[in-house]
Amino acid sequence: MKTIEFRLADKKYNWIGNPIPAVNNIPDWYKNMKAFSGENGHVISNRKTNQTAKRCVPLFEAMTSGYYITLPADMIISVDKETGQSSFEWLSYTDLISAHDPMQTIEIPFTQEYSPIPFKFYNHFIVKTPPGYSCLFISPLMRPDIPFYTLPGVVDTDKHNVPIHFPFLIRNDFEGLIEKGTPIVQVIPFKRNDWKSKINEPIDDLFQRLERYYSFTTRAYKKLGSWSRKRYE
Repeated sequence: MKTIEFRLADKKYNWIGNPIPAVNNIPDWYKNMKAFSGENGHVISNRKTNQTAKRCVPLFEAMTSGYYITLPADMIISVDKETGQSSFEWLSYTDLISAHDPMQTIEIPFTQEYSPIPFKFYNHFIVKTPPGYSCLFISPLMRPDIPFYTLPGVVDTDKHNVPIHFPFLIRNDFEGLIEKGTPIVQVIPFKRNDWKSKINEPIDDLFQRLERYYSFTTRAYKKLGSWSRKRYE
């Protein structure tokens, strides 16, 4: 098992909550989701099943891969009624958010759901990985309950020795409290490799493969040995 290190950039920040495995912060909407829609349990009708996303292993694994760096303190967001500009307030004396140069993102066609004015989360941890390993920093996956979008980035964290800060956009319609401990970025370490693509001939036995897959009503991905468990501690 490889080790990813999170080290505070200064002892004065030792009150800040540590990064956590993403699997330790599963949202309530997912916990409360039923495995099957309707009231009759598992049903197959017209060769279709009523399983929900709760039964999708790839979705769950994406949502729980890697680690979360979380918001260090409660934060109140308000919107100016005239300008539409969001503002952020918190009680801590530690810098948590700053403005981000809008010229860096002005040409990116974000959806109108988010304010085009970017901000930046301060991160007070230095992230270190073993030689040859980098990290994907991405907005927490499958978290529509979070009212912001963190811009993604890949950093060679085996060689980068300073904290990485995270630009983000706030949702236009959001006002209110974002609680301490809310994930602000998902950190997924990976091994660097060089790749080349190859286009193969069409598959001859796809029908047989699909029939084997659909011979199971649930958990075919696991039962056929396609899935390997990943651990983040």
